[in-house]
Amino acid sequence: MIKRDSNPEKRYGDRLIEEYGYDKESIRFKVPLSKGPARYTTDIMVYHQGRPFIVVEIKSPLKDITRDAEEQLKQYMIASGAEYGVVTDSINSFCYKAQEFSGGFSLTRISDIPSSSSIENNTNPSNKLLPIKHLQEIIWNEFDSLRATSNISKDSTLLDFIKIITAKLYDEKENKSKPSFYSGINDDAETVKSRIESILLNIKEKIGISKEIQLEAKYVKDIVVRLQKYSFLKSELTTDGLNIMYPQLIMSRELGMKVTPYNLVKFAVELVGIQKNHLVIDPACGLGGFLVEVSKHGAQILGFDINSATIDLARISMYLIGQNPLRIIRQDSLQPIEKYNIEPKKTFIGQFDLVITNPPFGSKITDERLDYYQFKMPSGGMTESMFLEQSTRLVKNNGRIIIILPEGFLFNAQNEAIRKSIIQDFKIEAVISLPPKLFAPVFSIKTSLLVLRKTIPEPNQKIFFAKVIASDSKNNSSDDYEEQFANIVEAFREYQQKNTISRKHSENVILTRILESNRLDFDYYSRQDLDKFKHPARLLSEIAELQLGAKTEQLPQKTEGSQVLPVRGQNIRDFTVDSSSIVPIKIDRQLNYKYLTLANDILMTRTGNPGNVGIVEQKDPFFIKENLIRIRPKIDEVDPYYLLAFFSSREGKEILQRVTTGTAIKTINLQNLLSLQIPIPPLDIQKRIAKGIMDLLRMKRDIMQMQAESETRRKIVDEGVSTLFQGEKYHD
Repeated sequence: MIKRDSNPEKRYGDRLIEEYGYDKESIRFKVPLSKGPARYTTDIMVYHQGRPFIVVEIKSPLKDITRDAEEQLKQYMIASGAEYGVVTDSINSFCYKAQEFSGGFSLTRISDIPSSSSIENNTNPSNKLLPIKHLQEIIWNEFDSLRATSNISKDSTLLDFIKIITAKLYDEKENKSKPSFYSGINDDAETVKSRIESILLNIKEKIGISKEIQLEAKYVKDIVVRLQKYSFLKSELTTDGLNIMYPQLIMSRELGMKVTPYNLVKFAVELVGIQKNHLVIDPACGLGGFLVEVSKHGAQILGFDINSATIDLARISMYLIGQNPLRIIRQDSLQPIEKYNIEPKKTFIGQFDLVITNPPFGSKITDERLDYYQFKMPSGGMTESMFLEQSTRLVKNNGRIIIILPEGFLFNAQNEAIRKSIIQDFKIEAVISLPPKLFAPVFSIKTSLLVLRKTIPEPNQKIFFAKVIASDSKNNSSDDYEEQFANIVEAFREYQQKNTISRKHSENVILTRILESNRLDFDYYSRQDLDKFKHPARLLSEIAELQLGAKTEQLPQKTEGSQVLPVRGQNIRDFTVDSSSIVPIKIDRQLNYKYLTLANDILMTRTGNPGNVGIVEQKDPFFIKENLIRIRPKIDEVDPYYLLAFFSSREGKEILQRVTTGTAIKTINLQNLLSLQIPIPPLDIQKRIAKGIMDLLRMKRDIMQMQAESETRRKIVDEGVSTLFQGEKYHD
């Protein structure tokens, strides 16, 4: 959302002075008006030669003009005799010119109100361009208005708008003495559009974008009229407090596009450091944010993207910073590299010092390109996995890959093969967990940034893991994370130089080796670091046997056999299994023995409310269903009641959250659970903790028995009282 001043009257008054050139003496606030018996007060009046010239009515916020607001402005203009009127919230404005005719008065919509200089000079606008502080809001407002009224496609509207912005920038930069980006007082819309296309023709060879504009001429003229007076090159253009390129600024408003936030781009580049003349490629360059940043360090860049509109936008970004726009090429990066349609023909395999990218993810590839990739599923290949695999081919020996991936990629089973390959063949230098809303509102899933070096890793080498903590700010802008990004860069530098980190960085940074699970997510390792446990830790798979419950189709349908009680997640309550409402079923115990429980087994809910645990105290077996995991502790390794207490504790629940996946339906992954590290204190400490939870369970049973006895007594009293109404004598 665009921020509005708490005093829009003052802000628009300032704009009338700074942008339109009116002096303070010609502007008055809260001017009373009258027409017959009617009395009005207009918010702002601009005077020319002592007479009312422009009526300004403030309506905040203002997204569209209403008939009532237009009629109100009309009455104010009639009462004052002003020639022009505007309804505005200080940024979004609707402008009008009075049209008198015999027997009536009407308003005609115009692009903008006249400036002070255009009143005196009835030809072209002044060459003096105005720098302003809120240019980004002006641009956003123009784009929002155009998008709401344009009759061409969304993508074409976007591209044409950025072409107009680019024409403005080029004209301001190259045609200072004789600007062409203007709409004269008497210019019709087609003349203005033709003038803008002439500017684009001049830069066609430099940028490689077409000069044609699909927008109707009237829209082009409206934009030019409202933007011609501003200096884009001298204005302060910021978003989240940072200078950015115009395409990124505009695209950050487009909900359908994933734009890598500038602070994240800057952080990724600073993290690894870029040397002059490094050859850098982004195989999914989008708007070119990464390439813009690395080019500041003197790197040679190359960008690929499959979307032609996106390519045009990235080329504009390159042009604006003085780089060669033609280094951005339309190319399907996921094709076999030898099939790249790029001249001159050359191999790209193993050529790049750095591959840096934020690829599209969540899509599945099923066409012939899939044959080129080793790591895929029978149903197809996920784009994130394919871009990572392609990056490993593009990078040279000892070169680096920086890639942003969905966090699920770092731990889910379907990507374990490619993770294992990366762990074996690359030195994993860093894994940075990013907050889930960093890319909002396009998506809000958690992502991580990986830094890989193409060299054989040392055995048991410790990896740098860090986490950017989610901001409490409602805006959740990338600017909220600037301090954290800087601290992580500092910690990473320290790790590279000393192979350790100081205490001041230890809160959200850990150094640890990769465990046998081949997981790479921060949350998994944040509690896995053995140095943080007071006692030695063991994998859960080493101290217990785990079994998933029977799936629905595996449930026995028998009329004969042994009766058992089928247990579901809803039966796990208060550390125990509540069997009071379970209806028995008959099964063949010999065929279904693996789904049966023994005394001291721990049952854990896998879905619904994952991680809820209860211990089996009865000898008669339960039959576990699919939303449960049976944990059978090895008695000689760990006390079952200690394990129950651990999973029920606050710390245990936090650890279980790391093996819980999914958003709509949260689920504990069995393989991840097997790899969980459990602190194992000496047996006497285990017994002491176990006794505490056993005492708690005993008290619970006593309370339940007292409640049952109380209920029995209550029934006796109720029955006794009811006999009084039947005329019978009550006996205790």
